[in-house]
Amino acid sequence: MSKDLLIHNEDDLRSKIYTIRGVQVMLDFDLAEIYGYTTKAFNQQVRNNIQKFDDDFRFQLTREEIDELSR
Repeated sequence: MSKDLLIHNEDDLRSKIYTIRGVQVMLDFDLAEIYGYTTKAFNQQVRNNIQKFDDDFRFQLTREEIDELSR
């Protein structure tokens, strides 16, 4: 079953790109929203297909990075 991408316009997409550790990234909950999944289901898809994702494609934020994004 294919999902429709939920990107309304370029500005919506750009607003979901953050710079963390000097690298532009998108967060799992934003990617899940774009692809029409819950965050839990999206992360499960990544775990089930981990061989398809390079190690530098994914990383976990520290508590400090999460706090910084929450401001």
